[in-house]
Amino acid sequence: MIPRPETELLVEKALELAPREEVTIVDIGTGCGNIAISLAKELPKAKIVATDISQRALKLASLNASRQNISNINFVQGSLFSPLKKLRLRGKCDLIVANPPYVSRKEWTRLPQEVKEYEPMRALVSGKTGLEVIRKLAQEASYYLKPGGYLLFEIGYGQKDGVKSLLASNPCWKKIEFFKDLSGNWRVTLGKAMPLGKER
Repeated sequence: MIPRPETELLVEKALELAPREEVTIVDIGTGCGNIAISLAKELPKAKIVATDISQRALKLASLNASRQNISNINFVQGSLFSPLKKLRLRGKCDLIVANPPYVSRKEWTRLPQEVKEYEPMRALVSGKTGLEVIRKLAQEASYYLKPGGYLLFEIGYGQKDGVKSLLASNPCWKKIEFFKDLSGNWRVTLGKAMPLGKER
Protein backbone atom coordinates (compact mmCIF):
# COMPACT_ATOMS: atom_id res chain seq x y z
CA MET A 1 0.00 0.00 0.00
CA ILE A 2 1.18 3.53 -0.79
CA PRO A 3 1.32 5.91 2.25
CA ARG A 4 -0.55 9.16 1.58
CA PRO A 5 -0.87 12.54 3.36
CA GLU A 6 -4.58 11.87 3.97
CA THR A 7 -3.65 8.94 6.21
CA GLU A 8 -1.17 11.15 8.07
CA LEU A 9 -4.10 13.43 8.90
CA LEU A 10 -5.99 10.45 10.30
CA VAL A 11 -3.03 9.55 12.54
CA GLU A 12 -2.62 13.15 13.72
CA LYS A 13 -6.28 13.36 14.75
CA ALA A 14 -6.06 9.99 16.50
CA LEU A 15 -3.09 11.20 18.54
CA GLU A 16 -5.00 14.34 19.51
CA LEU A 17 -7.86 12.20 20.85
CA ALA A 18 -5.93 9.38 22.50
CA PRO A 19 -4.97 9.73 26.17
CA ARG A 20 -1.24 9.42 26.77
CA GLU A 21 -1.72 6.81 29.49
CA GLU A 22 -2.91 3.26 28.82
CA VAL A 23 -5.46 3.26 26.03
CA THR A 24 -7.07 0.59 23.85
CA ILE A 25 -7.02 1.35 20.12
CA VAL A 26 -8.30 -0.76 17.23
CA ASP A 27 -7.17 -0.34 13.63
CA ILE A 28 -9.78 -1.94 11.36
CA GLY A 29 -8.38 -3.16 8.05
CA THR A 30 -4.78 -2.38 8.94
CA GLY A 31 -3.28 -3.39 5.58
CA CYS A 32 0.49 -2.90 5.80
CA GLY A 33 0.05 -1.59 9.34
CA ASN A 34 1.11 2.01 8.81
CA ILE A 35 -1.63 3.51 11.02
CA ALA A 36 -1.28 1.02 13.87
CA ILE A 37 2.52 1.23 13.82
CA SER A 38 2.53 5.03 13.78
CA LEU A 39 0.19 5.11 16.78
CA ALA A 40 2.19 2.43 18.60
CA LYS A 41 5.40 4.44 18.24
CA GLU A 42 3.79 7.56 19.66
CA LEU A 43 1.78 5.74 22.34
CA PRO A 44 4.06 3.00 23.74
CA LYS A 45 1.67 2.31 26.64
CA ALA A 46 -1.28 1.75 24.33
CA LYS A 47 -2.85 -1.63 23.72
CA ILE A 48 -3.39 -1.78 19.97
CA VAL A 49 -5.35 -4.38 18.03
CA ALA A 50 -4.87 -4.36 14.25
CA THR A 51 -7.23 -6.44 12.13
CA ASP A 52 -7.42 -7.41 8.49
CA ILE A 53 -9.25 -10.02 6.45
CA SER A 54 -6.04 -10.78 4.56
CA GLN A 55 -3.49 -13.06 6.22
CA ARG A 56 -0.91 -11.86 3.70
CA ALA A 57 -1.49 -8.24 4.76
CA LEU A 58 -1.15 -9.16 8.43
CA LYS A 59 2.15 -10.93 7.81
CA LEU A 60 3.47 -7.81 6.09
CA ALA A 61 2.15 -5.55 8.87
CA SER A 62 3.74 -7.76 11.52
CA LEU A 63 7.05 -7.65 9.65
CA ASN A 64 6.85 -3.86 9.42
CA ALA A 65 6.15 -3.64 13.15
CA SER A 66 9.17 -5.85 13.91
CA ARG A 67 11.38 -3.62 11.80
CA GLN A 68 10.27 -0.68 13.94
CA ASN A 69 10.79 -2.61 17.18
CA ILE A 70 7.08 -2.34 17.97
CA SER A 71 5.70 -4.90 20.42
CA ASN A 72 2.36 -3.44 21.59
CA ILE A 73 0.24 -4.43 18.57
CA ASN A 74 -1.87 -7.60 18.43
CA PHE A 75 -2.46 -8.55 14.78
CA VAL A 76 -5.69 -10.53 14.33
CA GLN A 77 -7.26 -11.91 11.14
CA GLY A 78 -10.93 -11.34 10.44
CA SER A 79 -13.48 -9.19 8.65
CA LEU A 80 -14.27 -5.82 10.21
CA PHE A 81 -15.48 -6.34 13.80
CA SER A 82 -15.47 -10.13 13.97
CA PRO A 83 -12.01 -10.24 15.63
CA LEU A 84 -13.18 -7.78 18.31
CA LYS A 85 -16.09 -10.03 19.15
CA LYS A 86 -13.73 -12.98 19.60
CA LEU A 87 -11.45 -10.87 21.80
CA ARG A 88 -14.42 -9.80 23.94
CA LEU A 89 -13.80 -6.11 23.40
CA ARG A 90 -17.39 -5.01 23.70
CA GLY A 91 -17.42 -1.56 25.29
CA LYS A 92 -13.67 -1.66 25.97
CA CYS A 93 -12.14 0.39 23.16
CA ASP A 94 -11.15 4.03 23.54
CA LEU A 95 -10.58 4.62 19.85
CA ILE A 96 -11.36 2.78 16.62
CA VAL A 97 -9.56 3.97 13.51
CA ALA A 98 -9.90 2.85 9.92
CA ASN A 99 -8.83 3.69 6.41
CA PRO A 100 -11.61 1.63 4.85
CA PRO A 101 -12.29 0.83 1.21
CA TYR A 102 -14.38 3.73 -0.07
CA VAL A 103 -13.98 3.58 -3.85
CA SER A 104 -17.02 2.52 -5.88
CA ARG A 105 -16.73 -0.12 -8.59
CA LYS A 106 -17.26 2.56 -11.23
CA GLU A 107 -14.56 4.81 -9.74
CA TRP A 108 -12.11 1.89 -9.74
CA THR A 109 -12.20 1.74 -13.54
CA ARG A 110 -11.09 5.40 -13.68
CA LEU A 111 -8.18 5.16 -11.22
CA PRO A 112 -4.64 5.64 -12.54
CA GLN A 113 -3.00 2.46 -13.79
CA GLU A 114 -0.18 2.75 -11.23
CA VAL A 115 -2.77 2.51 -8.44
CA LYS A 116 -4.57 -0.49 -9.94
CA GLU A 117 -1.29 -2.31 -10.57
CA TYR A 118 0.21 -1.86 -7.10
CA GLU A 119 -2.72 -1.81 -4.69
CA PRO A 120 -5.20 -4.67 -4.17
CA MET A 121 -8.68 -3.95 -5.46
CA ARG A 122 -10.19 -5.39 -2.26
CA ALA A 123 -8.34 -2.80 -0.18
CA LEU A 124 -9.85 0.10 -2.13
CA VAL A 125 -13.24 -0.89 -3.54
CA SER A 126 -16.16 -1.05 -1.11
CA GLY A 127 -18.97 -1.92 -3.49
CA LYS A 128 -21.38 -0.28 -5.89
CA THR A 129 -21.60 3.06 -4.01
CA GLY A 130 -18.27 3.13 -2.16
CA LEU A 131 -20.07 3.51 1.17
CA GLU A 132 -20.77 -0.14 1.94
CA VAL A 133 -17.93 -0.64 4.43
CA ILE A 134 -18.40 2.80 5.97
CA ARG A 135 -22.06 1.92 6.59
CA LYS A 136 -20.94 -1.07 8.64
CA LEU A 137 -18.50 1.10 10.61
CA ALA A 138 -21.31 3.53 11.41
CA GLN A 139 -23.63 0.73 12.48
CA GLU A 140 -21.30 -1.42 14.56
CA ALA A 141 -18.34 0.55 15.93
CA SER A 142 -20.20 2.03 18.90
CA TYR A 143 -20.86 -1.48 20.21
CA TYR A 144 -17.13 -1.87 20.91
CA LEU A 145 -16.37 1.65 22.09
CA LYS A 146 -16.47 2.88 25.65
CA PRO A 147 -19.07 5.61 26.23
CA GLY A 148 -17.36 8.74 24.97
CA GLY A 149 -14.97 6.71 22.80
CA TYR A 150 -14.21 7.75 19.24
CA LEU A 151 -14.53 6.32 15.74
CA LEU A 152 -12.14 7.98 13.29
CA PHE A 153 -11.94 7.04 9.62
CA GLU A 154 -10.95 8.27 6.20
CA ILE A 155 -13.53 9.02 3.49
CA GLY A 156 -13.39 9.66 -0.23
CA TYR A 157 -13.88 12.83 -2.25
CA GLY A 158 -17.49 14.00 -2.22
CA GLN A 159 -18.63 11.47 0.40
CA LYS A 160 -19.13 13.85 3.35
CA ASP A 161 -22.91 14.23 3.03
CA GLY A 162 -23.51 10.52 2.56
CA VAL A 163 -21.29 9.61 5.50
CA LYS A 164 -22.89 12.26 7.70
CA SER A 165 -26.31 10.83 6.90
CA LEU A 166 -25.17 7.30 7.82
CA LEU A 167 -23.82 8.40 11.19
CA ALA A 168 -26.68 10.78 11.98
CA SER A 169 -29.22 8.01 11.40
CA ASN A 170 -27.68 6.04 14.28
CA PRO A 171 -28.52 7.50 17.73
CA CYS A 172 -25.36 5.90 19.14
CA TRP A 173 -23.34 8.85 17.81
CA LYS A 174 -23.68 12.04 19.83
CA LYS A 175 -21.00 14.04 18.04
CA ILE A 176 -20.03 14.02 14.37
CA GLU A 177 -17.19 16.06 12.87
CA PHE A 178 -15.29 16.23 9.59
CA PHE A 179 -11.75 17.42 8.87
CA LYS A 180 -10.21 18.67 5.63
CA ASP A 181 -6.98 17.45 4.06
CA LEU A 182 -4.23 19.70 2.69
CA SER A 183 -6.14 20.03 -0.58
CA GLY A 184 -9.21 21.38 1.20
CA ASN A 185 -11.28 18.22 0.73
CA TRP A 186 -13.28 16.64 3.56
CA ARG A 187 -11.21 13.56 4.29
CA VAL A 188 -11.49 12.37 7.90
CA THR A 189 -14.66 11.66 9.88
CA LEU A 190 -15.05 11.61 13.65
CA GLY A 191 -17.90 10.04 15.61
CA LYS A 192 -18.14 10.18 19.42
CA ALA A 193 -20.04 7.29 20.95
CA MET A 194 -22.99 7.37 23.28
CA PRO A 195 -23.40 4.45 25.74
CA LEU A 196 -23.15 0.99 24.21
CA GLY A 197 -24.68 0.58 20.80
CA LYS A 198 -26.55 -2.45 19.59
CA GLU A 199 -24.64 -5.35 18.12
CA ARG A 200 -25.48 -6.01 14.49
